[in-house]
Amino acid sequence: MIYAVLLFAVMGGIYALLYYLNHKTPVPEGCENAKAECTGCRITSCANHPSHDLEEER
Repeated sequence: MIYAVLLFAVMGGIYALLYYLNHKTPVPEGCENAKAECTGCRITSCANHPSHDLEEER
């Protein structure tokens, strides 16, 4: 039981560290506004896909 708690704590700590380091990383040059250059592809779950800009008409 102690090993499970320690493993969970270590994994949580690694996740928190990687999350923090990811947010400190600067955005690469030329990628500041990726949504403006997106023309769309078959991946509709992408947040940059133009289909998310369309509002549903009721």
